Amino acid sequence: MGLLQLKNAANMGAIEKLVVADTALRDADELQRLKLETLMRDVEKRRANVTVVSTEHEAGSKLLSLGGIAALLRFPLYRDDTAK
Repeated sequence: MGLLQLKNAANMGAIEKLVVADTALRDADELQRLKLETLMRDVEKRRANVTVVSTEHEAGSKLLSLGGIAALLRFPLYRDDTAK
């Protein structure tokens, strides 16, 4: 998922936990950092957890290689009709 899809998921209340790599915040330009911080606040307002992980840890470096941000969802957002 990209940032726009995560924003939509947050607006639907679908995010249970948002995980962000610390360097995704630290190295982002000002506009990107504002978008990430807004997303994090929106997720917290909907009673979800936000975790910032260090990229010095193996999990954080793996997350960074996947784009620096991930979400665990409360429910699926898209129905897969091929899984019949």
